[in-house]
Amino acid sequence: MKKSILMITLVMVFGLLCNTSLWAGNGKGAGDGSMLDVNLSNSIVFTGTVSAVGTTGSGLSIDGTDDPIYGLGPIGYWNNEGVLRPEIGDNISVEAVLVGFSDGDRWIAISLTFIDSDDNDDNDVTVLLRTDEGPAWRGVSKQGGTSNASGDCTACPNSETCGNSQGGGTGTCPLVTD
Repeated sequence: MKKSILMITLVMVFGLLCNTSLWAGNGKGAGDGSMLDVNLSNSIVFTGTVSAVGTTGSGLSIDGTDDPIYGLGPIGYWNNEGVLRPEIGDNISVEAVLVGFSDGDRWIAISLTFIDSDDNDDNDVTVLLRTDEGPAWRGVSKQGGTSNASGDCTACPNSETCGNSQGGGTGTCPLVTD
């Protein structure tokens, strides 16, 4: 009898753990990382000095704003654009839109502009983060270059890991450090 109860309990626990609906977010999205019903025309521009930068996905804060701004995208996208991600002390302007999530509203960045200190707009650098079609980094690998990279990696410090995705991308060196 004890063996039967133990066996039934183990089967039920195993069944619960294997049920993917317990592990999945079960969002209403398209399954491609996009957000539903985001109207980019309702954006607001925040301008100031970066006061805090979280790890990837944690957003950043600008002096004088109460809420962090999220949606900066993967490091590989910034590498592909040839721009360093914002750091504390950078003067920036961020166009963002307020998006409702199940746990509250968040500001999601549409574009980010580094403001040059000489007040000459010609030297400002803008990185586009979102379009009406979704995140601008779609198709860019998380570590750098376009996804499905398999280019010439002989100059990469870790050439055995460069461009290990499939296809014909740029083969940009991942995780290059000085």
